[in-house]
Amino acid sequence: MTGAGDAATVSVLVRVELEDAFDVFTREIDLWWKHGPQFRIAGRRRGQLFFESGTGGRLFETFESAQGPRAAPSSPSGTGAGAVCRRIIRRGMGSLVRRSAG
Repeated sequence: MTGAGDAATVSVLVRVELEDAFDVFTREIDLWWKHGPQFRIAGRRRGQLFFESGTGGRLFETFESAQGPRAAPSSPSGTGAGAVCRRIIRRGMGSLVRRSAG
């Protein structure tokens, strides 16, 4: 558990068209999203995050389980993938994207 004031914010200025920024940040989410039990359903196991295709697609994580491969809706505490995507959409071209943890 984090105490008051224990937070980090990262900002990145992305000078590309809105559609390109949104595509990269959503299609390649597994490349930049944090790993570990606090941030992933798979916990310490290696999983892969992806969004369902189409408007309103949910965030899923695939990983190996005792029953074989499975995909589970990913809603780890303290992440907010939807908030990241909403910020990308709101800012438009030259998007300022912020991701906070804490």
